[in-house]
Amino acid sequence: MDLMTQKLHYDGSDEYPAMATVEQIKKIHALKNDLGLEDDVYHSMVQSFRVIPGRPAKMSSELSRDQASELIEQLEQLIEKTPGLYDKIYASSRQLRFIQYLWNRVTRAPDRESKNKALDSFIWRRFHVRNLNRLPKKKASKIIASLRAMEKREHQT
Repeated sequence: MDLMTQKLHYDGSDEYPAMATVEQIKKIHALKNDLGLEDDVYHSMVQSFRVIPGRPAKMSSELSRDQASELIEQLEQLIEKTPGLYDKIYASSRQLRFIQYLWNRVTRAPDRESKNKALDSFIWRRFHVRNLNRLPKKKASKIIASLRAMEKREHQT
């Protein structure tokens, strides 16, 4: 293994770490903006991760997938701990119940478990959200509009 390859294998393994995905990087920046973090605070959080031994990451695109996931978790925890911020950013329980109600009206899934799996799949495919409890308000409105349109088409046929 040449010196350049050794430098890239910062964890000592023979495999390159999978780099952060575009979706992860977008989420990191959206969370940073939601929190209103100053650039120096954000950069110190990113620099807490090592890209190679002794060298901190300079930007989120240098992080591995695991490191990006860890940073996302840290930022989400900050949102949850900041009074009022979680409710400002994420869908309300009322919105989530309404989404579930609309989904139950348009889905053809036979049982509750199948309906929930189908809803999760629909939201991931169309809106790139994996966890309904962390559904941004903006996307909740789009999901509701989409489900209403589906319901309207369903009743027209």
